[in-house]
Amino acid sequence: MKRVHAIEFEDVNWFPQGSRNYMTEFYHSQMLSIDLYQPATALLADVLRKTDQTLTVDLRSGGTGPNQLLQHQFKQDHGLAVKVMLTDKFPNIPAFETIHKKTRG
Repeated sequence: MKRVHAIEFEDVNWFPQGSRNYMTEFYHSQMLSIDLYQPATALLADVLRKTDQTLTVDLRSGGTGPNQLLQHQFKQDHGLAVKVMLTDKFPNIPAFETIHKKTRG
C-alpha cells in the first residue's frame, strides 16, 4: 500500500488557534469517553517500576490528552504517583492551565 501523507490541520502555522483548541479538546473528550488508554496502563506502570521513573513526558500534548486520567489510574490501580510534563508546538494553553489547577501542578 502506498503511503499517504495526510495533513494535521492543527499542526500548521496558519490554522486558527481557536479551531486548534476546539480540535484538541474534542480529541481529549473522545479519548476519555472510551477510556482509550486503560488497557495500556498496566504495561506502562510496569515499565515505570522497572525503570524507577516517576516522570513521563507527553510529546505533542495538544490539549493535555489522557494524562489526568492516566495519573489517576496509575495511582489508584498501581500505587504509582506519576508526574507528567506536557509539550506541544502549538499548546492549548487554556487546557494546560486547567489541568495544572486540577492536578496542582
